[in-house]
Amino acid sequence: MFCGVGWGLADWLGGAHYSHSLIPVWNTAMRIMIFLLVAKLLLSHKQALELADQATAAAQKATRMKTDFIANVSHEIRTPLNAMLGVADLIAETRLDEVQNRYVEIFRVECEHMHRLIGDVLDLSKIEAGKLTIEAGPVQIGELARTVMETFTPQAQTKGLRLQFNIEQAADRVWKVDQQRVRQVMSNLLSNALKFTHEGGISLAIGVQNQASPTPWLTFSVADTGTGIPRERHDQVFKRFEQMGDSEASRIGGSGLGLSITRGLVERMGGTIGFDSELLKGSRFFFTLPTEAAEPAISAAPATKVAARARSAGKRILLVEDYKVNQMVFSAYLQELGCHVEIASDGREGVTAFAKQHFDLILMDVQMPVLDGLSAAREIRSLERQDGRKQTPIMALTASALTEDRARCSAAGCTAFLAKPLRKAEMIENVERLLGLAEEDAPLRVSSDDGPPLDAEVEALRPEFIEELGDTIRKIFSSLEAADYAESGRCAHRTTIRSALWAPSISSLNHLRNRPSSRSWTVFSPGLKKDPVLSPTPRRPRPSSSRMRRQGRPCACGARAVPSP
Repeated sequence: MFCGVGWGLADWLGGAHYSHSLIPVWNTAMRIMIFLLVAKLLLSHKQALELADQATAAAQKATRMKTDFIANVSHEIRTPLNAMLGVADLIAETRLDEVQNRYVEIFRVECEHMHRLIGDVLDLSKIEAGKLTIEAGPVQIGELARTVMETFTPQAQTKGLRLQFNIEQAADRVWKVDQQRVRQVMSNLLSNALKFTHEGGISLAIGVQNQASPTPWLTFSVADTGTGIPRERHDQVFKRFEQMGDSEASRIGGSGLGLSITRGLVERMGGTIGFDSELLKGSRFFFTLPTEAAEPAISAAPATKVAARARSAGKRILLVEDYKVNQMVFSAYLQELGCHVEIASDGREGVTAFAKQHFDLILMDVQMPVLDGLSAAREIRSLERQDGRKQTPIMALTASALTEDRARCSAAGCTAFLAKPLRKAEMIENVERLLGLAEEDAPLRVSSDDGPPLDAEVEALRPEFIEELGDTIRKIFSSLEAADYAESGRCAHRTTIRSALWAPSISSLNHLRNRPSSRSWTVFSPGLKKDPVLSPTPRRPRPSSSRMRRQGRPCACGARAVPSP
């Protein structure tokens, strides 16, 4: 444009010959101006990119700082929380009167509530940072759901609510899912249902869709007869820090993170979640998860409690922990096993103690002064390589539950990883397991249905065992019908002892039972006088067992009766 104006001005002032003589000048000026314009645009674009990079780097730094801050705060809270829970467990084992027992139980319940809240904050942080990992493995989904339901039975009993569980036969098998996350989702939904239900009941239903396809879908549904959710608040249910009803939430309490975390977990597992709700009529939350059929995991043969304690007695354990109260609590746990415990207050003391004497197991806190636990573990592994010593199992104890911490512990040479706060049973179970690994080159394994065959001589006895076990089951039913409980008890005892030796063969008895397409359990009902148990309850009235037995029809328990001779 400027060149055109200059050209026209030259024609007007000096004639055509003048303007033609200035054409090279105007062309050069035009090129310079275009170059300057492009250079300015490129410079502006570069500056914009630099600002964007700086903003991205600042955001990433802020995310890292937030994650590190949450991990550090988690450690600072979990460490004393572990001590409080441990001391509460130890106090509960002493001789207390009824009032003292009640106070201790209140203390433990509140500590557990704090633990769950810390876990929610950590999960939310991991979901936001994209660091939530899914670890799918073989899980018996029916057993997992029953365990979750049992944990909520006391709360339902206190509020006088009915708690029911139903699962389709096709779904009651082993599937490949993340056990911890599925348990967490079911627990969150059941916990919410219990909070907002004051009469009636709560039910959990599990089914399966597209079972014949390569990727079947498990379906879960939690329904309640609670207060329901107003329709105008439906779009806020899964938002963070939002609660279902202002007046109800203010009375019941809660962080408002549960459903937001639940949606994040389900979506991270590749599933979908939704709900139906009507004010004053209740709610139904449902979610689906893609999965695939799996075989039962091959697990180590369970040792009896007496045998495990006998194996642990006299073992030398090095406890490397800087928190004094945790030293006392963990020492009390280990001494109950009959172990000799030596305490080191930091990693340097732990490495020095290990260099001087032999230990069967090392419990190593991760965050300690002087020398942290991971550096101490690396030095211990280096000493073992230098001296040609067999590796000593190292259990890392950390208050940080992030997945990368587990990987760091494994890279440092730790054998196992436990997150605080630790309950007594959890710690004792893992200590006994690691002491067993220290004694044996490989843990004893029990074959699954498709596992390696048994010894040939033992394998030859399998048909005889199956036939004998079938006869014993029939005898149990016969004695129960005749009200001969002593004989049925003796038969059951013999069956238990022999079945422990023949665990791989039990699945061959499937032909003895005829299961319905789905099963329903009443976990708890206010009308029950006995302690709540997961006992099968028929969905409709059935004929009496004696009449069914005479007719050779399946009994209510699912086993096929044999007509009396």
